[in-house]
Amino acid sequence: MSGRIVGALVRAALVIVAIALPGLILPYENDDFSLLMTLVALFMGGLTFVEYVAVAPGLIEFRFAPLYNAMRFATLVLMLALTSFAVLAQIDAQAGTGAVRDLGARLGSVLDVPLSPLRSLLRILPANADPAQAELLRQGGALVLVSGVAMIGLLCVLMRWTHWPGVGFNLWTNMPTFYSADDSGLAQRLRRDALVSVVLALALPYLLPEIARQLSHFLATAAPWSTLSLIWTVVAWAFLPAGLFMRGMAILRAARQIERSCRETSEQDGVPA
Repeated sequence: MSGRIVGALVRAALVIVAIALPGLILPYENDDFSLLMTLVALFMGGLTFVEYVAVAPGLIEFRFAPLYNAMRFATLVLMLALTSFAVLAQIDAQAGTGAVRDLGARLGSVLDVPLSPLRSLLRILPANADPAQAELLRQGGALVLVSGVAMIGLLCVLMRWTHWPGVGFNLWTNMPTFYSADDSGLAQRLRRDALVSVVLALALPYLLPEIARQLSHFLATAAPWSTLSLIWTVVAWAFLPAGLFMRGMAILRAARQIERSCRETSEQDGVPA
């Protein structure tokens, strides 16, 4: 019991620190968005603690899948850190993060081509946007896009190397919404959901900027962006698709593990698979 509470507290603290990371790196901004992100950090930390301190599974998928969770968390932290360092280099030239900004500029010049996800992201800015802000959005978008693809590739390699999820994978504790006493058709359900996640992940980099543009027109909002709002816009644009793609990979491997287990059980019982 005490070990579960300590583990839940550690996870909650890590979530709070991750969400607060841009505010820790950048100079303090006393605006509504900073207050909003503080509340979001506390809420997500509390939700994480409640989920992991409970015995029965709740809302979070893959509660006990360390590799998958660690890679998703590392992806979020990496995206937040890179984007924050790029912004910091523009705010303070003596901050020592100019290399990150220069890397973002080079990647942006390569990736900002017609029909690219980065070009779609840049369309959320109005036509009269500040050129410096547009360049910062391009740099941040390129950094998070490349880092997201790299982390997806790394997760794929690690999953194959460690044979994740392994024979000890518990479907009920990790995916309670898919759990069923009857395994017939379960692998097909998992594969179908994995396909939906992957397709949605590929479409979101194009859909999210368009949704944001339509909402801004509908709400008639033209307030200037703060640095924190720009960072979180860029990170959300890249992390949501990356997280969905990772989820699709994980579900697909879970489906393969279930099929393998069913096949081995059938062979042991002398029933043709």
